[in-house]
Amino acid sequence: MLNYENILLADLDDELSAEEREALARNTRLLVETGLAVGVEPGEAMGLSQDYFDAVHEMAGRYYGNQRYAEAVTLFSRLVQLKPTEVAYLLGLGACMLALERYEEAELSYTLACKYAPLEPEPNYYLGLSQYFQKKYSPAFDNLRFARVLDEQQARPGSPFGPWCTQLLERLLPLVPPEQAARIDQRP
Repeated sequence: MLNYENILLADLDDELSAEEREALARNTRLLVETGLAVGVEPGEAMGLSQDYFDAVHEMAGRYYGNQRYAEAVTLFSRLVQLKPTEVAYLLGLGACMLALERYEEAELSYTLACKYAPLEPEPNYYLGLSQYFQKKYSPAFDNLRFARVLDEQQARPGSPFGPWCTQLLERLLPLVPPEQAARIDQRP
């Protein structure tokens, strides 16, 4: 589960005592998890329109495109906080984290994107990439293999994920155990 309380508390600096921060974190976590359990995302519960989400997403994308990653992180974090199951927001946040070389946070974002879109090659590819940058070679290898298989199965013309996966898998071959490397071309 994403650390919603960390996103919320990051803006509060030292305005709260340790006890108040813990209570706010606990209540935020409970609110989000309860809402998701019944199929209501926090943004929907607050009555925010899709137009609001679209506008914030567009602005976050512009910040990202202009390499203003810190500002984009702020917006994508808010979007994820309000709509935690929206894969596009998780992918955007992960992309910003990759650009900022915050690979553990990118891995978390992509792990969640994979949870909500398990059969899409894009989140699986970027999950493998974030693990690769952290030198977590075995899980990166497995995620890249899976992303390549998904890309092949979906046969989307012009999709870059299959070739990208193949390039990274070849780089990983000497970095993973031989029995894992032998499975490079194995398909489920």
